[in-house]
Amino acid sequence: MTDSAYLDKVIEVLHQLRFVSVIDQLRPNDTYTVTVSDPEFLDLFIYNQDGFKGVVKEAIIKILEEKHLGLDVKEGFKNLKIKLVHEGTISMHELNSKKEGETVCFEAVVVATDSAKTYTIEADMECPECATVEHHKANFERKMPDIRCMNFQCKRPKMVVKSTNIVTDDIQTVLLQEPLEVCRNNTPIMINAKLTNHNVGESVIGQRKKVLGIFRSQIDPKTVEHDIIIDILSIENMDRVKEVLPTSDEIVKLRKESQEPDFIKKLIDSYAPDIYGYDDIKLSCLLQLVGGVASKKRADINLLLVGDPSMAKSELLKYGHEITLNSIYTNGRGSSSAGLTIGMVKLSDGRMVAQAGVLPLCSGGFAYIDEFDKMNKLDRSAMHEAMEQQTVSIAKAGISLTLPAKTAILAAANPKYGHYDDTLSLLDNINISTPLLSRFDLIWLMKDAPNVTEDMQKANHILDTFASESKNTECKFNSEELTSFLNLVRKETPIINKDVRNEIVKIYEKLRATTGTDMTVGIRQLEALIRMSMAHAKLRFKKEVESEDIYAVKELLVSMYKAFGVDLQGTGTQSNLFTSGKMSKEQQAWKIWSDCADQDGHVNTITFMKNLEASGMDKLSALKLFHRWENTNTIKLNSDGTYKKT
Repeated sequence: MTDSAYLDKVIEVLHQLRFVSVIDQLRPNDTYTVTVSDPEFLDLFIYNQDGFKGVVKEAIIKILEEKHLGLDVKEGFKNLKIKLVHEGTISMHELNSKKEGETVCFEAVVVATDSAKTYTIEADMECPECATVEHHKANFERKMPDIRCMNFQCKRPKMVVKSTNIVTDDIQTVLLQEPLEVCRNNTPIMINAKLTNHNVGESVIGQRKKVLGIFRSQIDPKTVEHDIIIDILSIENMDRVKEVLPTSDEIVKLRKESQEPDFIKKLIDSYAPDIYGYDDIKLSCLLQLVGGVASKKRADINLLLVGDPSMAKSELLKYGHEITLNSIYTNGRGSSSAGLTIGMVKLSDGRMVAQAGVLPLCSGGFAYIDEFDKMNKLDRSAMHEAMEQQTVSIAKAGISLTLPAKTAILAAANPKYGHYDDTLSLLDNINISTPLLSRFDLIWLMKDAPNVTEDMQKANHILDTFASESKNTECKFNSEELTSFLNLVRKETPIINKDVRNEIVKIYEKLRATTGTDMTVGIRQLEALIRMSMAHAKLRFKKEVESEDIYAVKELLVSMYKAFGVDLQGTGTQSNLFTSGKMSKEQQAWKIWSDCADQDGHVNTITFMKNLEASGMDKLSALKLFHRWENTNTIKLNSDGTYKKT
């Protein structure tokens, strides 16, 4: 092959749209990066490895000459550098000053977008004094030249752009974040980027993109420190999560094993095997990872773990985070409503843009929130929409935005008094509002009750985990196998036939019979029954939900209610569910108030205080309770000296 033919071959390859779009944006001192492993270049590189770099530069010069007619491109781009790499994609944390002016390719998540704008490509510039008109083009920095009038008869003022005969192009600023699963030390890199031309308007918050751009420093003459920006040349959509799936042979084997009676038990033993016991809670976590079947109602299952310290709540959360790719682990103490839903961030130029938080970024995945009770009350209220409607919205500073947040939440909370107090209600123990509690499909109470037999078994299990030579023979799946299995069964879509509908209704009726004051059972709990039954059917690759699945979910509910002191097989009230069989002091006071009230609801304070003290409450506590009701307008004074509840 002659040299000219070889050059023509390289020019032919570089004339493709994906290469030309990059070449058109090059500046005289930039570095053009060629991925030699690209099939388009591989044979050409092998043919002439020593001279390949020079030929590529010569080809780029010829392409630029076609674009910039009348300019001395060869002289202007004499400092253009060519860099050869074997791997095209890098990580965002590898972007540094050594990449200045180079074309770089990386994966990123769009976390904020600014409104689309325009910039001037070419226009007529007019002298404000003598009206002299000249036509100019923007430079490589997208700026119109700063020139003065060449007419010596006027005062040579700066020429200004005329609004007529102007050519513009689209431009947009986006904020890119490094994907959480590849970031260093759980600290993702965030960089501003510029979209131009046809790329504008194609990026939505939460999307994962493959970005090809040029690393540039924005020179600010007022400071010695410069902001970094990526001049995006092309941007492509990526799959939200690169799912790990079993091979075809493994799928056949799993389907066969799923028919074995102890298959579910093997799955439970494989989830967080270092943690002893908690079979029901582990099964709940597996059902959450599988989820229900998507419809008009949400398919994601939300779980809440409440309990004493050192009960492995955080470890259960962290294990779920480890075996799921599209997930985030966060701590409620350091989380705000803006960090979880949508917040406003200020760009380097002072503009405010909306930025996606944890829940929309994990849409289609999972959010693990530890210390859920330590969140600010106002911040927790922002999660109401996300947990039920599965969207997050913001309307402030002229921005109105709604993002999808189809995220399953596993949260953990510690009692505010150190240990769970049976004499107080669940609401008093963790200080979480009833509307938010109702959005959890299951609430597990984990109490540190002394039990000699169980304590010894737990101690031996922990000692075994410290012995390096020991192996957990009960663990059927390792973490990678469990991840691939869950990714597979998540795609199943079992249906509910008429035979099992009545069984679901019977369980729902039983729950409705336990209605009380702390937390009512409603339609959300019925939907939770359906979701969990479908998820259990998925674990065995079933096409229809069967009685076995309904029974398994019922056993979970019986176990959950039993922890709170309620037997679903017998009778009781749901107020008992959240107070372990005892009323709180507040509930006792209201009961005494109602017993002391006459037919008009009026209560004599002397009689009420005596009955309070007779119930076991000391005089000082009774006075504090009464004054609190009075100060908060819970009760009001009547003209006859009695009090009435407002």
